[in-house]
Amino acid sequence: MTFETDFVLDEPYLVFVACWGSGKTLLMITKAKKLNELGEKVLILVFLNGKELEEGQKSLLILDLEEKLKEYQNVTVKGVRYKEWSEDSIQYYSMKDIDGNDLSTDGYKHIFVDEYFEDLIKLNKEAIRKFKEMLQGKKTVWVSLS
Repeated sequence: MTFETDFVLDEPYLVFVACWGSGKTLLMITKAKKLNELGEKVLILVFLNGKELEEGQKSLLILDLEEKLKEYQNVTVKGVRYKEWSEDSIQYYSMKDIDGNDLSTDGYKHIFVDEYFEDLIKLNKEAIRKFKEMLQGKKTVWVSLS
């Protein structure tokens, strides 16, 4: 690791905006491993387009993260299926884990969000409020925009 990387790893709140393959997820993995060694619980959320993936289906990124972090008992990887739709000019959203359960960050002080939506201002206002609520009061929040 370089000095610049070490400095980034000490930051409690980060938003990564960079192209694919630039190392955003690698930095999250590195920080998650360090927190695990300290006995801290870490939740890595990978956002998925709920219209394209079925319930229970994992992306390759989730499978890769699970494999790389399987020895780290304090690190949990969860897929988040986000889906929006409209009916009778009312906009609805669903933000559940890949198994269809309500999404919760309770019990975790450190949250890493990978593949969050770059055009987040277009997301349902209630979903944005819920997302902010899930991150509130956490010691570490890193978000990577896709």
